[in-house]
Amino acid sequence: MNKELVLDQLKSWHQKLSQFFEQSFVKNQSLMKCASGCDQCCRGERSVFSVEAELIRRHIKQYPLSPRPENPAGICAFLDNGQCTIYEVRPSICRTHGLVIQQEDGISHCELNFEKTLPDKSDWLSGKTSDTVISTLQIAYEKLDEGESRIELRRLWCELTKEAN
Repeated sequence: MNKELVLDQLKSWHQKLSQFFEQSFVKNQSLMKCASGCDQCCRGERSVFSVEAELIRRHIKQYPLSPRPENPAGICAFLDNGQCTIYEVRPSICRTHGLVIQQEDGISHCELNFEKTLPDKSDWLSGKTSDTVISTLQIAYEKLDEGESRIELRRLWCELTKEAN
């Protein structure tokens, strides 16, 4: 397996996650407050696997970030005025925010969504499946001797904005 194939598989996985979110949102929009400009899920410091970081790096080389000050701690480094600056290549974790995610120890979802009732279980995302897919892609990427395992998004933003200047 080569790097391009792993990245293509990651793009395919991202597309499947986005489609699942869209289908769930269409069926459950009365229960969900997800909308353009809501950045509730962009609060907190996040890290991504290096395979997702590579996809972000490539995107930024093609579409450089506009210069701006670094966001304060606790706000995603790639958030600018309530908008994601890497939306097209946002990581898996960002594509699943808002959904009900079923883990072995229970469920989680955005505190703004599903306040009164949960959607049908067919609209729940399996955290185990999602974790398995992204971990498998990361393992394949690491076998190519490609970087560290996880990268904080803030550190990645600093790296990419430093390169641009």
